[in-house]
Amino acid sequence: MMTWFSLGCFFYMLMVYTLHTEVAKGTVLEQSETIQELFHYLEVLTLTMWSFYPIIVFLGRAQCHLISKHMEDAILCILDCLAKLGMEGLVVVYIGFLTSSSSSSSAGH
Repeated sequence: MMTWFSLGCFFYMLMVYTLHTEVAKGTVLEQSETIQELFHYLEVLTLTMWSFYPIIVFLGRAQCHLISKHMEDAILCILDCLAKLGMEGLVVVYIGFLTSSSSSSSAGH
């Protein structure tokens, strides 16, 4: 079981590296300053939330059995909801910010 967990952690770190180097330091730099800032917040949110998944799985039934099956499932569901709602919330806030800044700049002309 530890082999699969270790393999999963390896691929998670590979995904984090790719997200940070290829996207955050690559593709996103071709976008506007506002989009770059939004992506930075999304990257931090994603890496923070996703980093809890292997910890919970490690503490749960796959490895240590320190938390019950039901607790593990509940925590993973909560993490999933927080990650998705947080991402959507950031995007909605930025859309509102862009809309209000573009309407205020056009009202000034």
